[in-house]
Amino acid sequence: MRTFLFYSLLLISVTLSAQSQPMSISLFFEKADYALSPAQQLQLQEFKELTVDSGYNAIFLKGYADIDGSDESNLELSQYRVTAVQQYLTNGKYLMESRFYGEKEAINKNKNEEQKSLNRRVDVIFWTNYKLSQKKKKSQIYTFAPNKTIEFTAAEGTIIKIPGNSLVYMENGAVPMGDIQIEITEFYAMMDIIDNKLSTTFNGQLIISDGMINIEATRNNKQLRLKGGTTMEVGFAEREDNDGFGLFYGNENGSGDVTNWTPAVNPNMIDKEWTIHGSKLFLTDTTEKWRSKFDYNNFGQRIKVTEHWEETKGKWMDTLMIDKTINTNKIILQATQLGWINCDQIYFKENKPTINLIVETGYVTGSEIVMIFNDKKAMMTPTVDARGNVVFSNVPTGEKVTITGVGSGEGKLYFTKKELVTSAENVTLNFEETTIKNIQEQLSGYN
Repeated sequence: MRTFLFYSLLLISVTLSAQSQPMSISLFFEKADYALSPAQQLQLQEFKELTVDSGYNAIFLKGYADIDGSDESNLELSQYRVTAVQQYLTNGKYLMESRFYGEKEAINKNKNEEQKSLNRRVDVIFWTNYKLSQKKKKSQIYTFAPNKTIEFTAAEGTIIKIPGNSLVYMENGAVPMGDIQIEITEFYAMMDIIDNKLSTTFNGQLIISDGMINIEATRNNKQLRLKGGTTMEVGFAEREDNDGFGLFYGNENGSGDVTNWTPAVNPNMIDKEWTIHGSKLFLTDTTEKWRSKFDYNNFGQRIKVTEHWEETKGKWMDTLMIDKTINTNKIILQATQLGWINCDQIYFKENKPTINLIVETGYVTGSEIVMIFNDKKAMMTPTVDARGNVVFSNVPTGEKVTITGVGSGEGKLYFTKKELVTSAENVTLNFEETTIKNIQEQLSGYN
């Protein structure tokens, strides 16, 4: 009867519950036993099949024992039961968490055999572990012949143009033979930036984004790169002519999160003049020659080149003066590499000081906190100092921001959100248990 009732309630739960609501079952064990029986394995398998097309990505296991035996042996027994279930369910799809309580936290007083049998169990909870850094944005995949010019406009308006025969294998530089795949993910909406935890900072300085992409090329799952000396044209959908935005490349950490953006050209080299010595034989009486053109430097920036030749009387050695002025105001930018690419501008306001803003918050398992700038497409992520404080560094003062965070663990979600004007005062955040639906509603204003 218990099994029939369980499946009836389970089917109702699957039909009516949203993906953000956890689903659970309980597996019951005989005295001193922890091995999964064929019936329990079938029970788990059928439960897994019901959740295959759901949004669940995590499992939380809680193990218990009855009151018979010592505290130590019951704690060990509950751990064995959890381990048996975990080994059966492990397949790489789910984040696994587990706790074992032994005879503690019993659901009754263990007075008779029926009550004891209800405490010899493992609770299996399927739920959605919501993270800002889950990289939930779907990519687009295109197929091209590599020996021809690759040119396309992605779904949200990014324009890509790659010259033919410019993509080679990452490991050996060989040219691929046969069609290649270009995978691109676009991030223009602030919600996409938040959902993928894409901080907009350059060496601690705030930068303002006009859109970012992640673009990769492969042939038979082997990674490709741009051949040395070639560039890829990138047109960001939201750019305007002479907006002052330039190209930045994303730097990932070991977890694949973009933690810093690096300008495609060193800012100290902008408007710099190079003097190059060379030789030229003048065949006419010309004593001076000027030539202007556009070219590209090693950083992928479009540059204006002015060549000035002057004949030195009595000598065949002449001086070539090249004035290279970085031109980052063109809508089409030049990239020398694939991967994370951002169209940014360093945020700077004269006489506006920056501060290290400390956030005080109670401990929440797996918490992620970000600072969103309300009137700019910009976001900062914090670090944790030696004292365990959450710190946002080099924050411009007087800015309207929202500090928000999510936390998760043991089948529960937590959320916090606070709007403020940045100042030297510490900020206190309070996490409250919530649902995915509520988190998405709270953040929906950033679309």
